[in-house]
Amino acid sequence: MTADARALHRRKLWGKVGRYALLTVLAVIVLFPIYITVVNSLLPPQDILKQPPKFLPTDPQFHSYADAWNVGHMSTYLKNSFIVTVLITAGQVLTAVLAGYAFAFLEFPFKRLVFVAFLATLMVPFEVTIVTNVSTVSDLGWYNTYAGLAVPFLATGFGAFLMRQSFLTLPHDLRDAAALDGYGHWRFMWRVAVPLARPAVAALTVFAFLAAWI
Repeated sequence: MTADARALHRRKLWGKVGRYALLTVLAVIVLFPIYITVVNSLLPPQDILKQPPKFLPTDPQFHSYADAWNVGHMSTYLKNSFIVTVLITAGQVLTAVLAGYAFAFLEFPFKRLVFVAFLATLMVPFEVTIVTNVSTVSDLGWYNTYAGLAVPFLATGFGAFLMRQSFLTLPHDLRDAAALDGYGHWRFMWRVAVPLARPAVAALTVFAFLAAWI
């Protein structure tokens, strides 16, 4: 190995070490709040606010989890959260697929204007819609129901945008070939377009689930 090759190898090695070191530091920064939360959950109440804070519980109070589960009705809360999350995820994926396909393959009046309106909803703060959503849910008699928690979030502009961009990568020749085989839009969407857009569907599903659960 020549001197230049050895120097290049060392530069690549140190570059890889530097990248992994940076990733390690960033991972510690991201995971540290989670670690502190777990530590605080194991501390006695009188030790939580002590200064300097404890980074390692010397007398872990594991019964706190049992108390929260039994006394705090945690099982009911988790069940409700899971049901609502599944409903929101399924609704967002379904509406995103339908809207994305329409924007990518169908022609209808004011198509660009409607798509811009979809994107504009991404700039509306969540706080602006709270009062309207609560009033609508109450008027429909959905207060304190799964429908009231899920229906206002069954569609998002982000999901429609993501699926539209994914469908636009598919050749329109596929649509023409499917039409020659007698496939309408519905069959083409579910049997051809959606299977080819599985990565986008999977990404949207994970994103919607995490956003709804958190």
